[in-house]
Amino acid sequence: MKQKKANEYSIKKMMQILPQYYLFAFLITGVILFGLAYFFKVLGEPMKGDFSGPELFTGFFFLLLGWTSFRETFWMMLQNGISRRTMLVSLLVAGAVGAVLGAVLDTVLIKWVESWVSGYHLVYHKPIIDAFLIKGWAEIPITAFFRLLTNLGMYITGTLLGALFYRMEGRVKTFFIAFCVLLVMAFGGLYSINEQAVDGILSSVIQFTSSNALIYTLSSLFRMGLLAWILWIVTSRAPIKTIPA
Repeated sequence: MKQKKANEYSIKKMMQILPQYYLFAFLITGVILFGLAYFFKVLGEPMKGDFSGPELFTGFFFLLLGWTSFRETFWMMLQNGISRRTMLVSLLVAGAVGAVLGAVLDTVLIKWVESWVSGYHLVYHKPIIDAFLIKGWAEIPITAFFRLLTNLGMYITGTLLGALFYRMEGRVKTFFIAFCVLLVMAFGGLYSINEQAVDGILSSVIQFTSSNALIYTLSSLFRMGLLAWILWIVTSRAPIKTIPA
């Protein structure tokens, strides 16, 4: 019974945030599409271009959502006598529900863009889709499934980061943030110095993990399982701190 109520609570919290993100995403996409339609109408040419992006933004959204969900949920549930295990399962269940809905809505959003603009390309999973030799509407369930794996993986990653951040003390948090900033700056510096080398490394990694549907699925499930196991270890030893601000 406690697990059911915990799941309902976490899913309710998810449903308070997810619609806001997609409302914003559809509104922004609509503004961009109508702006492009007017621009190309003035030029007297059909709408065309090289576009991508929704998958990247959604992945980042689920990362932040997992990160920000942990602290408040952890404190509230443990204060109300709910175990760490029940709390963690409820977060993962909510993440899975959000990942499914996100995959469906992203697919609808991308099909909407494709119906307006020629030249849209997938950020993720393109090698897999090409390997299936499936085009048009028949690729929808395949791409939706891979988006589900990506969304859930990013959510679990974000939740783990949130748990680690929750356990850190003030100075350690400052060091962690500084380290992340330096890491991003170092990557940007390397990319500006040798763009081809960095692109080659990233392409090799993506090619390996996305060249085969089975490899991609198994590697995604393995990563999620490993991260969830580490998340449980971190959560099981996390102290109850003062009420979140």
